[in-house]
Amino acid sequence: MKSSAVFAITDEVEDPADRPRRLSWELHPTPTLDPMIGGLSSAAFAQPGMPTWLNATISKLEELLGLASGWDGHDGSAANPDIVNFTIHFLLETLDPAAPAPNIVPLSSGGVQLEWHDHYVDLEIEIEAPNRLFASFENYDQPNQSFERPFGVDYTQLAKAMKSIASR
Repeated sequence: MKSSAVFAITDEVEDPADRPRRLSWELHPTPTLDPMIGGLSSAAFAQPGMPTWLNATISKLEELLGLASGWDGHDGSAANPDIVNFTIHFLLETLDPAAPAPNIVPLSSGGVQLEWHDHYVDLEIEIEAPNRLFASFENYDQPNQSFERPFGVDYTQLAKAMKSIASR
């Protein structure tokens, strides 16, 4: 089931420099259902038909929003809210609801990297800005499907690679 979502970054404290930041969300699983509204830490997504990877993914992205400046020992920034928002929308559009959750690591630029390493398949997606991705895909069973390249707004090849993650 495809879902559409609206996410917004909100501050729970008076001073935005004091973390944590939170994502507020509204998810519409189907046009006929009323939207669910709540905070990220809730278990509202643990319902039939919701992507199995969504809770863990949102929790990790929320954690990355709260990283302190210099978290990497240099000039590392917390995750950029626009990139976090894009990441969730991108995954809702391209990742099968039954797929495993990605491992998510911060990039010092404020971007995020999504990773899956399982069953002879490695997929890494670096999101530097909305609609600016770089992906590396290795399928050791079918090497002719492997690629390493940037992506703009056409994610067809990347979506096929992500589908292979869910089917393993």
